Amino acid sequence: FEEASLGADARGSKFIDCSLSGAQLTAVTLQDTVLFKTSFRGATLNYAQLRGSEAETVDFSNANLVGADFTSAKLFESSFKNAVLHGAVFRDAWLEKADFTGATGLESATF
Repeated sequence: FEEASLGADARGSKFIDCSLSGAQLTAVTLQDTVLFKTSFRGATLNYAQLRGSEAETVDFSNANLVGADFTSAKLFESSFKNAVLHGAVFRDAWLEKADFTGATGLESATF
């Protein structure tokens, strides 16, 4: 799926050991999905819906996540290194061992 361009509703899907690096996923619906050992490195997920998703060891580094919605998501050992997070929503999200090193836009994100 690397550098794929998807504008789909993948609600409730499972992505296990997948690479979506560089993919164009603006406004994609990934609500209530399971993401395990999946890479979105450098992907565009602006305004993506990830509400209620469960992500473990997911790489969002260098991704564009402007306005992405992680409300009530469970994010364990996920990397947001150097990600763009302007207006992203993490309300009621469970963040354990998440890495936001170098991420931009945190001042306008909602936690």
